[in-house]
Amino acid sequence: TDPVDNTILDVLPSRKPEELYAYFNRIPIKERMKVKYIVMDLSPLFRSVMTAAFPKAEIIADKFHVKRLFLWALESVRKDVQKKFSKTRLIYFKHSRTLLLKDYKNLTDEQKQQLINMLDVAPDLKIAYGLKELFNQFLESETIQELAANYKKLVMDIEQANIPVFTKCLKTINQWYHAIYLSITTGISNGYTEGQNNNIKVLKRISYGCRNFTYFRNRIMHIANNTPDKCQKRRTARQAIS
Repeated sequence: TDPVDNTILDVLPSRKPEELYAYFNRIPIKERMKVKYIVMDLSPLFRSVMTAAFPKAEIIADKFHVKRLFLWALESVRKDVQKKFSKTRLIYFKHSRTLLLKDYKNLTDEQKQQLINMLDVAPDLKIAYGLKELFNQFLESETIQELAANYKKLVMDIEQANIPVFTKCLKTINQWYHAIYLSITTGISNGYTEGQNNNIKVLKRISYGCRNFTYFRNRIMHIANNTPDKCQKRRTARQAIS
């Protein structure tokens, strides 16, 4: 997809690395050298394929997948903590997990008080939640100086907390730092791509599966190119010509 112009460029039958590289290799190297950015999840295998196929392109880590690392880490700590609770409190924490996953700034006053009450009885979870919010602050940095300062504080707090799942997250962040830096500074993400993935899953479900890939691809391309905004753009273009 083109995440800037919100367009599906093609749909492939497989995402195996060797098949992806063979597909991209059919594009003349002169054209591939023009690609500036590639947005992707945190797959080292896919990164190696894209780096080989597009030598001049810089990799951008999709912000959703980066943020999900810390949400999964927080969930891991919650599950460990609640094992020590009585059945009633365990069920309460499980049913209230959305409060932990939401950004603090998006909670209502009532929800914030509920969250405070939860964290007061779970010190380890309170630390984990603080690390998650600190990471959000890092992702929302508005200047390079602020980004550097927030990252430094994040590293120090994770090292001090010494929670294995967050230490593992930090290792991944260090490996992908430049790609995450570009995600923050360029503002480019795979939001459109993930939205189209969801549409394709819905199409598969309402079709009860699709045996013929060519027909399936044609339906995906047809739907993607007939969204209301795209239809309106085409109508506007036709009216301008006439």
